[in-house]
Amino acid sequence: MLALDIPKQFEILCRRLSRICWIEAVKETGKMKKRLCIFKMIGVLILKCDTNSERFGHLVNNFLPLLYREMSDSLRISEEKNKNEDLQILASEVGNLFRKQLGDREYSTQLAKCQREKDERKQKRREQAKAMLILNPSTAITIKQKRHLRKRTTKMRKMDEIKPYRAFKRRRREEALQRIRSEEV
Repeated sequence: MLALDIPKQFEILCRRLSRICWIEAVKETGKMKKRLCIFKMIGVLILKCDTNSERFGHLVNNFLPLLYREMSDSLRISEEKNKNEDLQILASEVGNLFRKQLGDREYSTQLAKCQREKDERKQKRREQAKAMLILNPSTAITIKQKRHLRKRTTKMRKMDEIKPYRAFKRRRREEALQRIRSEEV
């Protein structure tokens, strides 16, 4: 017996697969292999499941927020040289399959629900950051400094990709400083 045949096991399978996608999206940002495979599998399951079945409801509840995340991030990522264009295209195709199965009205209400949940999570993070700034300012400041340092190094890395001579000059300057420091000692 497969997990696809038993509704409870199918629900558990959907939750685990969606969790794998979330973890890869958040913690392994450069990678996308798992999400690509899972999105392909979702596309097949959408075509195989009946729209009124309980299994299709599990697919919608577990995977539509993931697809929404990838489709909405496509605007932000397109500015960054389309690093994961394949994932964006696949997410929009699977989203279109959901649209065909659900109908335009239900699909748009589900996407609006995903948008609301995303906005609520974002607002909650902002409130937590404000509360931390009041309750524990030293920790909040160190977190903010680390975040800005990451932004600065990312910006430097992007500029070095665009203008490689900058990286060469910086390395040469750092080597010269190290020689001067070693001569002083």
